[in-house]
Amino acid sequence: MIGNAPYSPYTDVPGWLETDEEDTLIEYAKTVPEGGVIVNVGVEFGRSMAAFVKYAPTATVYGIEINPLDAYSANLTEAANCRQFERQGDARSTEEETAQQSY
Repeated sequence: MIGNAPYSPYTDVPGWLETDEEDTLIEYAKTVPEGGVIVNVGVEFGRSMAAFVKYAPTATVYGIEINPLDAYSANLTEAANCRQFERQGDARSTEEETAQQSY
């Protein structure tokens, strides 16, 4: 795992959540109905995202990070070893790519 933050006792993924905050997220994740959706804004190292993936096993979990780093994707891939993980899009597009986008 990559990151200079404390590691989760549940998923071994680093992040800045306190354990009691993570406990609350896990309890919420357990209530997500089958086929539900979770949107995690501010993924950073992936600690909360990994908890959602682990404790809401039938949910689709989307993560949004304005400063995505390839190293953080490795954390999520490792934590979600039995779930599909796919990185889509990147806020770090070039000026040329931005100019080509249609709105």
